[in-house]
Amino acid sequence: MESKVFDTFQTWLQVKSIVFASPYDINLLKKYTTGEYYEERLNSVKWLEKNNESLEFKNKITLSDIQRFEVIKNNQVIIEVQIDEEMKTYKNGVVRKEEKFLNTKQFLLELEKGDWKISKGLGVEGK
Repeated sequence: MESKVFDTFQTWLQVKSIVFASPYDINLLKKYTTGEYYEERLNSVKWLEKNNESLEFKNKITLSDIQRFEVIKNNQVIIEVQIDEEMKTYKNGVVRKEEKFLNTKQFLLELEKGDWKISKGLGVEGK
């Protein structure tokens, strides 16, 4: 179970730049997220599209970066993971802002129709 949850989470990190940049792939968003987490990101995509902005992410994460893995129910898991991430914000195709983060974040993942999906961000600790 842990490796399937990790694979889902790692793949989500890899596809974030596709979701948050034109043409804003909502199908990928639906594939890896659900519930509150999905709704918040969908609103972000709509805002980015309306304002002709996009986000690009580069991140590093390995299975050893998972600091907590807790099964809440058979279909819910909390993970706490350290993410080393770079983010660029583009406006009309021009870099407007560049940021680097090293954060410990917690996420709730739920099993939905046989697939693990991120359903909620539970907290962030900047380091």
